[in-house]
Amino acid sequence: AHLYELRQRVSQSSETRDPIGRCYVLSDDLTKRDELDGGEWKFCEGRPQGHEQFGFCQQGLSVSFTPDNNFILFGAPGTYNWKGEMQVQLLNQSVFDLGYYDDGPYEVADHKEHNSRLIPVPNHSYLG
Repeated sequence: AHLYELRQRVSQSSETRDPIGRCYVLSDDLTKRDELDGGEWKFCEGRPQGHEQFGFCQQGLSVSFTPDNNFILFGAPGTYNWKGEMQVQLLNQSVFDLGYYDDGPYEVADHKEHNSRLIPVPNHSYLG
C-alpha cells in the first residue's frame, strides 16, 4: 500500500498528507495472517516528514524475502528527495536461533541517523 497517507491536522488550513506507505504480508491464499504481518512494518511513520526526509517514503512499492525466508526487505523509493531507502527486518525466527546477536532493523543509511548523505546515490535515484 505505497500510497497509504499519514494525515495530520485534518480539515484545518495546515493539514498535511504524506504518502508514507504501509506494508502487509499475505499468506499463500492471499489472506492476512497476524503471525506473518509484523505490524511494525511502517518504518516511515514517526520520522521527520516532508519530501526531503520521509514524507514521501512510499514504503510498500517493493518488497522481497531473502532466499532463506528469514528476513524481509522493504523498498521506500520516496525518501530523501527520492534517493530511496531499503530496510531489512527479521521475520519470525528468534535471532538467537539463527546465531545473530543484532536483530536490526538494518537500512542503507543508519536507521537512527536520518542522514541522507549515508545513501550512496544521487537525488531522484529511486533506490528501493
